[in-house]
Amino acid sequence: MTPRVGPGATKAGPLRKTVVIACVVVAAAVCGVWIAQSPEPAVVIAKRLAAERWYAVLVHGTPIGHYRSWGARTAGRHFEFRTSLQFQLRDGAPTRMEDTLVFDSRPPHRLLRASHTAAGPNQTSRSVRIEDGVARVQEGEAHWQANTPAELAMGEYLAVETWLQSGLAVQGAKRRARTWNFDRLAVVSELWRLARIDDDGAVITLAADEQTRIEMGQDLAPRRLQLQGLFVLQRVPGEAAARLWERSTPLFSDGAAGAQVNTAIANPRALRRLVLAVEGPMDGRRWPPTSDTSAGAQRLVATEVDARRAASFAETRSAIAATAAFPANDEGLRALAAQAVAGAPDANAKADALALFVYGLLRYEDAAGRSVFQAVRDRRGDCTEFANLYTTLARAVALPARTRVGLAYRAPGAEGGNGEFALHAWNEVAVDGVWRGVDPTWGQTRLDATHLPLPEEDILAVAVALPNLVFRVVEATY
Repeated sequence: MTPRVGPGATKAGPLRKTVVIACVVVAAAVCGVWIAQSPEPAVVIAKRLAAERWYAVLVHGTPIGHYRSWGARTAGRHFEFRTSLQFQLRDGAPTRMEDTLVFDSRPPHRLLRASHTAAGPNQTSRSVRIEDGVARVQEGEAHWQANTPAELAMGEYLAVETWLQSGLAVQGAKRRARTWNFDRLAVVSELWRLARIDDDGAVITLAADEQTRIEMGQDLAPRRLQLQGLFVLQRVPGEAAARLWERSTPLFSDGAAGAQVNTAIANPRALRRLVLAVEGPMDGRRWPPTSDTSAGAQRLVATEVDARRAASFAETRSAIAATAAFPANDEGLRALAAQAVAGAPDANAKADALALFVYGLLRYEDAAGRSVFQAVRDRRGDCTEFANLYTTLARAVALPARTRVGLAYRAPGAEGGNGEFALHAWNEVAVDGVWRGVDPTWGQTRLDATHLPLPEEDILAVAVALPNLVFRVVEATY
């Protein structure tokens, strides 16, 4: 089973990054990074950005889509910022996303309303509208809403541009960013650094990390964006140049297999520890981790059965909230979750009961593309739907949980497997300050040692490289 990966839900505004996942998350960085400033400079910047700009979206130099951003004034003279993303990683219809943010024309130029829509092949369409402190979400035929008390002002939205325009920004200085996250249904904060200013001042480079950079011109509009060290958004003269990707062959085909293993792994469910060497091109990325960094060293990845690690307060707080993808505050889903954990004496027992409940509730169907509501209605889904339903139900009974994407071994004959490592989705649930794994798709209340979690920033890079990777078994302990 191959979970959907690629650019994730966008956030509108100049100079903003996504992260997809995934997919994370391609177009977001165009739109905005911000910190509070006085509103009048923001008005000046908003007027400067009131133009249409087109970008080609590339992966390893291959065009996969286009991105458009533009600013305008509404009929009521409010400030409007819009973005539109269209891309295609697989055969079939492309994925489309569009965001709109509207700020009041009067100081302090508060956000009046915001909207996000997304639709793609084998994927339920989703729309989010935020207004008057309430987020209204529609997925297919299902509707639900959540309170969103956090506010955003245009001065925050355009603060990096205002900061750069002021002439006070110096190389190495940092600014805290605030932006609207449509998936989390909340205003979020990010830290950006002024990484470089060219000698003539014609190009300014901002960095969130080594893998995410934005190059801006003197007009304060992005010229080039490097996202997660994989995606590149390159500004082009107009629509025709941006849409050249429509003539290209998609990067993936639906029949694409995973990474092969040099020898079949016998009885993978009984493994206690597994160490693999990863061979093949990864374009210098950090995955997988290895203790030996010398030239020509093996890239090693090791896992153990039922691996656990500490869960921070910030992680668990984020993993308990209802979001657009995980509508844990829906009354029907709360009732279903309560039914699933009825009689469970403690949190660990509830986590196990939910994994077995989802395993029994849904029937596996590859590339299902259903929302949580549709998965429950149809009683079927792929590994992404199994995992997302588990996350939602766990949060509905106050268990911090999240969906994880990584690689897992598919033994010959298992779900069409040919003895390869393929993309797969499962869950982590926090109990007593520790993350533990469960796999509701495979009915596992503890993860076997063939589950290889991927860092979020590396998911798509591994997906792109997967057909060219080979895993060699270094150690297999039973």
